[in-house]
Amino acid sequence: MLSLLVAFLFKALLPALLLVALVDWLTMSRDRKAKTLRRQGLTYAKIAARLSCSPSTARRLCLA
Repeated sequence: MLSLLVAFLFKALLPALLLVALVDWLTMSRDRKAKTLRRQGLTYAKIAARLSCSPSTARRLCLA
């Protein structure tokens, strides 16, 4: 019975969780994006290309 309740809660709350994740991703600040990309192993040049800035700005954003 408990597993059935957990399954129903999971099915009911999954769309809300996905919505929160999408809103978080869309409203992420530049420095947080840069830090996330750096943690994923990208170089400052690749981060700069994704954020449309110079590599020195990407480095500054990652270290802020």
